[in-house]
Amino acid sequence: MQGSGVHNVHYSTMTTAVPPTHPVAPAAAVLTGSAPSGPRVLLLAPLTEWIFQNLTPSLRRLCSEVYTLPFGNTMSNLELPRWHDLQPRAWDRAISDLRAFSATRPFDLVISMLYDDALRPAQLDQLRALGAPVVQYHVDMNSQWYRILRQAPKLDMLAVSHMQHLEPLMRRGVPIHYMPMAASPDRYIVSETSSVPACETLFLGSLNSARLETIAGLTSAGLHVDIFGWGWEKFVKLGPSSRPQGISVHPSNRLRRRRFDVPYILPRLLAEGTWFFNRFRDHAAAQGPEVLEGIKKATLRGVARDEEVPRLMNRAKICLGINQRTGKVGERFGIADSRLRDFEAPLSGAFYLVQYFPDVTSFYRPGEEIETWTSIPDLCEKVRWYLSHPQQREAIASAGRLRAQRDHTWDARLHGLLHVMGLKPRHADVNAQLCPLRVIANYSRVNWDPAWPSCTPSSTEFNGSQPMMPKLIEQMK
Repeated sequence: MQGSGVHNVHYSTMTTAVPPTHPVAPAAAVLTGSAPSGPRVLLLAPLTEWIFQNLTPSLRRLCSEVYTLPFGNTMSNLELPRWHDLQPRAWDRAISDLRAFSATRPFDLVISMLYDDALRPAQLDQLRALGAPVVQYHVDMNSQWYRILRQAPKLDMLAVSHMQHLEPLMRRGVPIHYMPMAASPDRYIVSETSSVPACETLFLGSLNSARLETIAGLTSAGLHVDIFGWGWEKFVKLGPSSRPQGISVHPSNRLRRRRFDVPYILPRLLAEGTWFFNRFRDHAAAQGPEVLEGIKKATLRGVARDEEVPRLMNRAKICLGINQRTGKVGERFGIADSRLRDFEAPLSGAFYLVQYFPDVTSFYRPGEEIETWTSIPDLCEKVRWYLSHPQQREAIASAGRLRAQRDHTWDARLHGLLHVMGLKPRHADVNAQLCPLRVIANYSRVNWDPAWPSCTPSSTEFNGSQPMMPKLIEQMK
């Protein structure tokens, strides 16, 4: 669903924001406010690299203080053993820590990135009782939108990265703020010393059927593609490579997960219609022999290390975006939408050739800042043309980088969110001094990684080296 005509959706796709049409809980530092140095913000999220690498540096430039209490390692935490029994014990300790901390240093805003499985409605009430409004940032509205249906009536604001499936959430009375994903200027500084291959056409991303079909179409047309990502080893020959294991639902939670998902079935059917069933069709679709034969001609280079990604995209002649979400490429009723890479690739200085999706023209000028494609034949033609026209490639890449730096950083996105919530952010550029970062406690399974850009805690109160979840799991045995 698109946002036209929706009365309680706030738009700040670029750097401006529309004042909310629903009342928002009062905050300590308002636009006329008492804290000109910026608000105090708590980030309540699972301890995953992409969240903290992206959001933390920008929050530290915009706020006076940033606090965090990592809670688990995924947005639902279903990879943890016996999570439904473990969750109340972990939360009781976590909320106790937050109450003690906020009693002397109250928060102005809480940004949460936890699903219903990880933060239950009654617990959200406890969180809001600390006195600060709570915003949920949901970055998976295109496929996991329903996982916050139970939380939604309790939220002060729901920030969404995509505009699909808004009606079921709006009917629950939650104001909605459109906040697309972005790129971190801290991460996407290209290192000239990084030793990575220079590719002609590069694809970075995990396997799905649309990507398999698209890359097979390129290779069958005589074009070479280098792939970095998960799952491709089933189809593409891979040399010696070590790869970490993915995170999946723990066996002890599988039956509970199915039972927990039952109340979501009717809202999903009403919102998604036949696409509810098409998901299973797309997942199970068998590939024809021409696709399977064509994909063997690509080169799989394993999974790129995080620090290699900006330089990989920067050195490639063409960085490819395949954004199909459901259906087949070029299919009338298929859905393609924005991805994190749509902002990271241009910010790294890459020439970005991305599949057309409806919102792309609100982010960039195609043909000037990025280039788009609509079908596999169209893609093959444009790859050939741009490979033989380096000056045009470089001009588009340069303009795309400037646009991403101006409009599509997490600094710009979070500035708009703070403004909508009635808070006065600091006006800081990428070189601004970072405000203090304090890890109140670490309710995850792993240590905090101080190597993450601009994520090193600035206080002796740092407790991230003592993850609490392993102890709680041990007590459950």
